[in-house]
Amino acid sequence: MTLPDRDDLLHLLEQLGSTDDADVLRAARSLESRVRAAGLGWSDLLVASLPLDDDDQDDLDGLEVKSLEEHAAFEPEMGNEDPAAMRGVIEALLARADLSDETRAELGSFREELEAGGLEAADQRYLLALHRRLAR
Repeated sequence: MTLPDRDDLLHLLEQLGSTDDADVLRAARSLESRVRAAGLGWSDLLVASLPLDDDDQDDLDGLEVKSLEEHAAFEPEMGNEDPAAMRGVIEALLARADLSDETRAELGSFREELEAGGLEAADQRYLLALHRRLAR
């Protein structure tokens, strides 16, 4: 999968404000074509940036910043989510028609890891967060 060039996408997005309807339509079709050719959907490209409430800000303020060496030495524990529940999350995600090929392959790898003995806690958190985000 080849990702669309960011500058090209930004240029096309700027053209959506043109007063010429033909230019707007041409830009919109070009944007859609480039995103689909990359095997992506708009939800893959757009990330919500919402204001933080006080609880979120408190969570961020309380984070301990670790050095690269500390991150490299970190070994996450195996997750404790029920394997059947995690299998259901993976299958629900794979049933979606709007996933990129890359995401499908990643989910397949997670499914294989789960069957081979379990998923790490970080992988479980990622899968649950992805499922929540896409369910909106």
